[in-house]
This record gives sequence, C-alpha cells and structure tokens, in this order.
Amino acid sequence: MIKSMTGFGRCEIEEDNRKITVEIKSVNHRYLDVNVKLPKKLSFFESAVRNLIKEYIQRGKVDIFITCEDFNEANFSLKYNEELAGEYLKYLQQMAEHFQLENDIRVSTLSRYPDVFIMEEQDILAPIRSDRVTMSAIASLTGQGSVVAA
Repeated sequence: MIKSMTGFGRCEIEEDNRKITVEIKSVNHRYLDVNVKLPKKLSFFESAVRNLIKEYIQRGKVDIFITCEDFNEANFSLKYNEELAGEYLKYLQQMAEHFQLENDIRVSTLSRYPDVFIMEEQDILAPIRSDRVTMSAIASLTGQGSVVAA
C-alpha cells in the first residue's frame, strides 16, 4: 500500500508506432477522489482505471491523465457514402429540371459535397495492454520504479 498520499508518476510505453502516456498525481485528501482525463477514443477504459486505482490507493485526491499518440499513417481509411451521393445527385437533377438549367454535374463536383467521402480512424487500441501502462505509472507513483509486465 502507498505510504504517502502525495506523489507523481509518469510512464510512457511505445509499441507498434503508438505511444501511451499515463501521468498520475496525488495529494492528501480525506476521501478517495479519482479524476481521470482520457481522450474520447479511450473513454471505455475509465471504469477499469478507476477500479485499478482503488486496489492500490485508499484515500487522497488522484488525478490521472492518459494520452494516446499514433504515429502510424495507415490508421485512416477513406469510405465512400454511395447512398448519400445518390441523394445529392437525385436532388441536383430535380433542381435542374425544375429551374430548366443545364445539368452539369460531374463526379469531381459531387465528391466535394459534405460526407460523400469520409475519413475513418481505424481502431488503434486492439494490441494495447492498458493495465501494463497504468500499473507502470502506479509503480512509479509508489516509488517502486519498475515496469510491471502484462
């Protein structure tokens, strides 16, 4: 168990073109108050992080900051929304008929409309072992200083 409620720990782990950074800061407090700051894509880890902290810390104000950087350029994919493009085309043709205008629609023009092409971020979290990173930061905070293997 932690001897002092005041401390700071930081751990960075780089694997497969990704870097996960966990910082834990704690100060004296009457009760256990855990504040977790995560990127939105990691928000599902929040309850696991809270439960893990509760195993090691009984009281104090604990702030946990977790960041995730992905250095892999191949983590985005381009998706074509055929249904939406069809809707745009249908309405553009209706407008051309209704206002007796020349229908000069080109693929390049249609592709510029919102959400016809969508950049989607691939799931970067599958191979990440979050417990190992968090445990490393806890070990640093408690003064053990060793990395806990997964």
